[in-house]
Amino acid sequence: MKFCLIEICCFIFFCRYVKGCVTPFGGLGKKMKFSECEIIKQLLLKYQRNLPPVVHRFIEASFVTHEDIENRIACCPEKEIDTDKVFENVGGEILNTVSALCGDNTHKRISFGEQPTFMAYPWAALLMYDHREKFQCGGTLITQRYVLTAAHCIKDNLVGIRLREYNISSQEDCAVDDGYVIHCMAPPIDLGIEKIIKHEKFSKRNFDNDIALIRLSRSLNYERSIRPICLPERQNADYFKKYGVISGWGLTEKGKISDVLLHAEVP
Repeated sequence: MKFCLIEICCFIFFCRYVKGCVTPFGGLGKKMKFSECEIIKQLLLKYQRNLPPVVHRFIEASFVTHEDIENRIACCPEKEIDTDKVFENVGGEILNTVSALCGDNTHKRISFGEQPTFMAYPWAALLMYDHREKFQCGGTLITQRYVLTAAHCIKDNLVGIRLREYNISSQEDCAVDDGYVIHCMAPPIDLGIEKIIKHEKFSKRNFDNDIALIRLSRSLNYERSIRPICLPERQNADYFKKYGVISGWGLTEKGKISDVLLHAEVP
C-alpha cells in the first residue's frame, strides 16, 4: 500500500481556485493551454529531450488536466520566473529528492484510534520542545531533509525533531510476530533544525494556511523504519469518496496526549 499526503493539496493548492490556480511552488497562476505557458515553453526549449527529474516533475505537477497533449491545461505562473534560479529554492529541492521508497506501508487493517504495528508509519515525526511537555506536535517526513508540519506548532522553544519513535514512554519498542519471534526497533533518532519555513500568510486567528516546513540539520539515510510519505504528483488528483489515514500522538478521548502512535481511517 502506498500512502500519499493528501492534506498538502488543500494547504498548498488552497483546494484549487475556481478561476485561478496555484502553481507547484505555491504561487498564483492562470489556467491556459500548456503550449501557451511561457515558463513551460522556456524549459522545454532549454532542455529539449534531456529534462532533469525536477523539471519533469514541475511540468507534470503544473497540469490541471491530462487530456490529449494538444489540449492539456496547465497552471501557468502569473509573474515572470527566472528559469535559471527557479529550481534552486526549497520547492525545487523537495521536488528533486522525492523517493521511490515513499509511502511504503505493510499494515492493512485500520480502525478508529487503533494502535498500528510499530513500523507502520515510518514517516511519522515528533517535534521536540524545550519544555516539561517535550512533545507537543507531530510532523511528516517528506524527503531526506524536510519535515512537513502545522505552522501553529512553530514556537520559540522548538529545538528538534524525533524520528523512529512509537512509544515515547518506553526505552525500546518491540513486538512479537505470528511466529512468536520478537522484533525490536532501533532506538529513536533526534535531529537538530537548520531552518524553519512558515507559510507567510498563516493566520493565528483562524489557522488559515496552517503549514510549515522544517529543514533538518542533516540528510537522513532511509531504512525500514525511516521513510518519507508520498506527495501528490498532480493538482487534479481525485480523492472524492476516498478514505485517508491520520496518525500521530494526539489527544485521546480522555483529553491526554497518547504515549503510543495511534491512527484512524477518515473520509
